[in-house]
Amino acid sequence: PRAWSSDVCSSDLSALPLVRTAAIRSLAKIDKAEAAEVLLSVLQQANADWGLAAVDALRKSRGSAFIELGRKALPELAPAAQQAVREVFQARGVAV
Repeated sequence: PRAWSSDVCSSDLSALPLVRTAAIRSLAKIDKAEAAEVLLSVLQQANADWGLAAVDALRKSRGSAFIELGRKALPELAPAAQQAVREVFQARGVAV
């Protein structure tokens, strides 16, 4: 049997962050609770690039699912995630 490393070249691995960022941006266009939950979890992770992608996409989105979830979750979030949610709210003209 072939080793996993022989099946995947390094250029395939380098594209993964771009794919994840694109997926995050796409999720922000889906106005469903499940998508909002995933985006909120992205904001709670330590990966700055994914968090920035989520904030940027959520600023531009028009749905209300993330706003509703963000309002409920805001008091329980870590400070960095609270700041990200507030940035989204501010950009969308939503009162906290």
